[in-house]
Amino acid sequence: MKKMILSLMTVVITVASFAQDATQLRRERIQAAYMLAFGRAPQDGEISYWQGRNESNSIADLLRSHKTYIGQDVTTRTAAIRRAYIDAIGRNPSADEIKYWSAYNQTYTELMKNHVQWLSSNPSEYEKVIKNSYQFVLNRQPSSAEITYWKGQGVLSYAMLVGCHEDWKKKNPPSAQKTSGKTEISSSSGYLSVVALSAGIAAEARIATGLTSSPGSNMVAAGGGNMVAAGGGNMVAAGGGNMVAAGGGN
Repeated sequence: MKKMILSLMTVVITVASFAQDATQLRRERIQAAYMLAFGRAPQDGEISYWQGRNESNSIADLLRSHKTYIGQDVTTRTAAIRRAYIDAIGRNPSADEIKYWSAYNQTYTELMKNHVQWLSSNPSEYEKVIKNSYQFVLNRQPSSAEITYWKGQGVLSYAMLVGCHEDWKKKNPPSAQKTSGKTEISSSSGYLSVVALSAGIAAEARIATGLTSSPGSNMVAAGGGNMVAAGGGNMVAAGGGNMVAAGGGN
């Protein structure tokens, strides 16, 4: 009898642990999908809503649902467009730009991809983004050597540049210049909104969005550009595990 009771306890503990893991994974999927679709973390009520639905949604499924909602709700669509402009280029969109992008019914991530691609095709505009990030974080303009360095890292969004420059500021004296070495960004950035993910969910997010330039990366950045993490590429996520990051933390 004692042996049977112990066996039953083992089964109950195992099942309870599995249920907890499944709930956590679902929460991570919901958080990642909100960051990628809307450029923001979900509120508690939004997490509860999606957790309460009797569905087993992948991140790709959630993104499709959110994109449908974006197409139906003008306020949500406009907010995503504004966030994407601020995070990619560092400024608010004009009324005409909002009108233009509203016709395309795109998620925050899709908008970010378009804006970063536009910056790639307009080097002079990207240089302005680099300068604006320096001014915002370091309260100075970059040297010509620094501009050359950042242009050599691939095109990053304004949000990601701010995150990188913020990390640099924490580790170096004010007179230091960034002209070589790895590009790093902290998972505890004061500017970026970051959601920690398990390795499997991070991989699922990468597949759903195609946002990484390295199959070994552990950072899915809604901030666009060559977002790569520990292990190679142009950007190393210092101190963080798997995460999805969007701009606008502050």
